[in-house]
Amino acid sequence: MMQAGITVSLGTDSAASNNNLDMFEEMRLAALIHKGVSGDPTAVPAAEALRMGTIYGAQSLFLEGVGALEAGMKADFIAVNTDQAHFLPRTDFISHVIYSASAKDVEHVWVDGKQVVKHGSCLTLDEERIRREAQAAFEGLLSR
Repeated sequence: MMQAGITVSLGTDSAASNNNLDMFEEMRLAALIHKGVSGDPTAVPAAEALRMGTIYGAQSLFLEGVGALEAGMKADFIAVNTDQAHFLPRTDFISHVIYSASAKDVEHVWVDGKQVVKHGSCLTLDEERIRREAQAAFEGLLSR
């Protein structure tokens, strides 16, 4: 599809079909599976997998002003904690992100320039209350 000029993007769908909602895993799998299936170790390089998980997603959804860090676009971005062994040696950052990172490495998140996650904690929602309510809803379904 990519060779035909079709924009290919990635997503996690939902918790119903992807339990961990980890975009790093999706980007890694896209890069690795294409290499294995095609037999071409250069298929879907790390930088292309990153674009599939970012700017191509915005393009696929016909969204403007998101998907990249550029002047005039919304500042939606993350900060990844790279002070961990799986980010060594410090050579190719994009390859480390695609092949080694996971959602657990995300320290901070900004949406439209506003920080919504700081040091791994959500600043805009009561996470404990949401977990309690989700568990209660689940238990309610089981008791029916």
